Amino acid sequence: MAITVTQSPNKLNASYTNLVFTVSSNLYNQPQFQYVMDVVSGSTVLSRIRQYPNPAGDAVFDPSNIIQDYLEYQDVDYSQITDIDQLTTDNAVANEQLKIFSVKFGEEYGSSISSSVTLYTGTDTIGNPAVVSSNDPYQIFPAQVDYNDYWQATTGIGYNFFTGSRTESTGELMTFGYNKFLTYQPEIDSIVRTDDSMAIAYGDNGFIQIIINGSLGSDVEIDTTGFRSNGTSIAGDRVVLSGLDFPAMITVPISPIQQGWSLAQFNEIERFRVIVTNNVTLIYDIFNIFKDNEDCNYNRVGIQFINELGAWDYYAFSLPSRQSVNVERDNYEKPFVDYSSGISSTFNPRRGGTTSYNTSTTKVISFTTPYLSQKQAHFVEQIFTSPKIRLLYPEGLNNNDVYAAQPMAVTLRNSSFVRNTNSRGQKLFQFNFDFELSNNPAGR
Repeated sequence: MAITVTQSPNKLNASYTNLVFTVSSNLYNQPQFQYVMDVVSGSTVLSRIRQYPNPAGDAVFDPSNIIQDYLEYQDVDYSQITDIDQLTTDNAVANEQLKIFSVKFGEEYGSSISSSVTLYTGTDTIGNPAVVSSNDPYQIFPAQVDYNDYWQATTGIGYNFFTGSRTESTGELMTFGYNKFLTYQPEIDSIVRTDDSMAIAYGDNGFIQIIINGSLGSDVEIDTTGFRSNGTSIAGDRVVLSGLDFPAMITVPISPIQQGWSLAQFNEIERFRVIVTNNVTLIYDIFNIFKDNEDCNYNRVGIQFINELGAWDYYAFSLPSRQSVNVERDNYEKPFVDYSSGISSTFNPRRGGTTSYNTSTTKVISFTTPYLSQKQAHFVEQIFTSPKIRLLYPEGLNNNDVYAAQPMAVTLRNSSFVRNTNSRGQKLFQFNFDFELSNNPAGR
């Protein structure tokens, strides 16, 4: 006996948490003894960490910071897709957002306190770390675990990403894990419009993501169906994705144009449904979204953002925006006297005084959301803590061109927000967002 893994995280897990491993060894009292951890992707060792035994003779490792460096958010732009069958496996699968990692443990020690040390596999043989937990390899994606969450604290879930069904603080039952859309959008399984239902306009450019854990060699099919208010339906388009390596994070368009609906068809529809299946009989998950019936002349505002589940999400509304431009100038004092002249220095009042040598501008766009229900606010407030946000005007700045505005990278300037001012009586919520463009003109 040598290395034993006595504690390990769940197989499907988040990178923004503590991925806690505890290991022990019956050889920890050997000279110069250290535990060794390798974080491995495929056959590549990404990082090797050594640690001396703690007072109990064990070691506690947390590779979450290492794994975070190897996960990236997919750069999605479906604005030019006008039919869901234009999706391919390559542009639907977010390979950089969900990756497989192996965490291997070994040990090294010497024959004396002054000898060289030898690396062991953890099973009494010389070699690279080779001992793994029963959950290895791990499927990690960039979700965030809230340690103060009631469920994390009371159900023993602790550091791990929660998988299963639970009732949120808003009273809504939600399910997380494999084959479930990674979103907090409320009422996505409801076929009846309620005050909590999210809505989408024809020109919106939104998408959501799902982790599919299918059988080896199986396909994934995405089907769309539109439903009129009288209950009759319009068959939509479909796409079959083949050659997937499971588990796979798949990006699914939820916007009418990207799903192939014409404007005439969209005007008939009360809601439309997206179903993700295994191309046979198994339904992975269903997403219902209702048509936005707002009729106003304000520009439509769309926000693409990474939610707390580490996936792209979408929220849009039609209200006016406020735009401001901050100008910063770097100045110096220029003298009237031309000290570089050769014969005589001519007085020139246009020459001297305060002169700008660099002028830079920063554009800020501010919005106030419509009134939101508690369930809607629970979803929208995730924009405040999102690590990646893109802003767009889906119908164009002049309401006459669907593709007039591409997604713009922005950062959120708000440093705080009020979640709930009256938990007993407050039924409606409203948020203010101040977005600063990430790409501003160069100073001059």
